[in-house]
Amino acid sequence: MAKYTDININFTKNDFTHDVKMAKDLDAIRQSIINLCLYGPNDKPFKPYYGAGIYDLLFENLDNDGYIVVSSKIKQNFQTYEPRAKYESVTFKGPGDTNDLQIYIKYTVLIEDTPTPQTISLSLGRIR
Repeated sequence: MAKYTDININFTKNDFTHDVKMAKDLDAIRQSIINLCLYGPNDKPFKPYYGAGIYDLLFENLDNDGYIVVSSKIKQNFQTYEPRAKYESVTFKGPGDTNDLQIYIKYTVLIEDTPTPQTISLSLGRIR
């Protein structure tokens, strides 16, 4: 039985129950961490500091100091709002010719007897 459940962010339908599918354990934690990164400050009611706000990076010329600020925001939000996992590191693959930014978040899930290392890859870039 799943220890942690959440609503699937894609709102896909369960074929058997005709209800929204559930994200369980590792998927629920992964989804929560992605939300922590994508939410900006004041996006969530009554939690003004929830979210790292990486969408603010879209129009910034980032240097090493900018990466340090963003990684500290991610780390702080991770440690404050996600007790099911342990923060390990954040690495960035900087903007190249296409102005895409890759963010890799490494963490360890603490819900099992054996800690499980995980990595999330987020990509920010132009649509057109």
